Amino acid sequence: RALNNLSMEEKEFLKRYFSNNTKVLLLHYKHPIASALEIQGILYQTSSGMINLKANFHIIPYAWTYLNEHPELLKST
Repeated sequence: RALNNLSMEEKEFLKRYFSNNTKVLLLHYKHPIASALEIQGILYQTSSGMINLKANFHIIPYAWTYLNEHPELLKST
């Protein structure tokens, strides 16, 4: 359900995964949009040893597949 109700900021953020063809982004561990998507269960975080306060934010497999099948959900309209 959350994937069908993304904010514009969340859509723009998630586009980074698909434009870079990656399932992981290294970001500040308290990145506000990544943290919000983590709470929604779309991303999960793993530590990279907290070098420079960075963490890996992974997109869950279901979200990766679903958004690849429904790219219109990431359109900024």
